[in-house]
Amino acid sequence: MQIDIFTQVIVPVVGGLGIFMLGLEFMSNGIQNLAVNKMRALLAKIAGTPVKGVMAGTFITGTSSPEPTRSRTSRSPAWASR
Repeated sequence: MQIDIFTQVIVPVVGGLGIFMLGLEFMSNGIQNLAVNKMRALLAKIAGTPVKGVMAGTFITGTSSPEPTRSRTSRSPAWASR
């Protein structure tokens, strides 16, 4: 029994990977479209007016900023270590 590697192994594997990649692309596009619509609705609800928009932007920026760190060169005053 002779196995033709190209037609019985390589072609089905490459074809299966191609179909899999196409499915991933379709799923990715669908999820992005769903997320965009929900995000727009959420932003419209939260920041419906300019005042609400400024408040929401300030809150989001304040909660997403990293904590400030002290540099290694700054030292505490001598009286603080006692």
